[in-house]
Amino acid sequence: MEKIRVLVVDDTAFMRKAVTQLLETDPDIEVAGSASNGLEALKMIRKLKPDVITLDIDMPVMDGLTAIRHIMICCPVPIVALSSLSAQGSVTFEALRLGVVDFVPKPSGAVSPDISSSAKQIINRVKIACSMTMGNVRRVRLPKKWSTDMRLANLYRYYPLEYAVVLGTTLGGPNTVIRLLSRLSPTVPAAVLVIQEISPTIIHSFAARFNEYVPWKVEVAQTGMLMEQGTCYICSNEFSMSIMTNENEEPFLTVNKGIKKTAGLIIFFCFPGIWSKYHWCFAHRNR
Repeated sequence: MEKIRVLVVDDTAFMRKAVTQLLETDPDIEVAGSASNGLEALKMIRKLKPDVITLDIDMPVMDGLTAIRHIMICCPVPIVALSSLSAQGSVTFEALRLGVVDFVPKPSGAVSPDISSSAKQIINRVKIACSMTMGNVRRVRLPKKWSTDMRLANLYRYYPLEYAVVLGTTLGGPNTVIRLLSRLSPTVPAAVLVIQEISPTIIHSFAARFNEYVPWKVEVAQTGMLMEQGTCYICSNEFSMSIMTNENEEPFLTVNKGIKKTAGLIIFFCFPGIWSKYHWCFAHRNR
């Protein structure tokens, strides 16, 4: 079996060395080379033909987002973004929209001696990225931005909540959710529940940005939230969601870390992966 060839791109020599060392602790991975900025990476991709790229976003000469655009056009390769900018919703959203497989936060900033604490996650993401078909991880064109007033105008045509639409998406899946929700009218009598294979550390920033580009109201799912028509509830695959009903027979969500049995109507368990632990799905309908 051939090893997974990785190109490491980061503007700091320390981080390039640290990422290289942690990746090469896995016998299935070899680092084919490293680059200090996006422009250098573009030249090396053509020469080295890596299977996967780990890419910093904040770099001189050519930043990561610009590099992603060029890579996806001229020489598509699965990319795992490794950056301290993951807390910025606009950056995370844009990277995922452009086709990045996943966005892994650096442990403690741009230069971190404890990056080894993320070794398992980074190696796992690199292996998953290598197995992905680039045709399924393509850039999505953004629809128009939605204002609060536009959403309220849609909700004047209100229908009682009757259904729950359940989506489970793997790495590279955010673009699929964007396409679907930008075309699905929020006036349908349903709420949408999404479990996305994505780091819980970036789910809030991603949802905030996501909320600007779809007609649905997007919220990170939390225990106790009443399910409302025209709302999309999203959470990381490290959690499971269930539907419960209160004394007024109104449906609300419970969100638990990992798998936890509840007395309510279980929607699905999804831990640690979308498909490996997919148990079952129910639709809720008011009577």
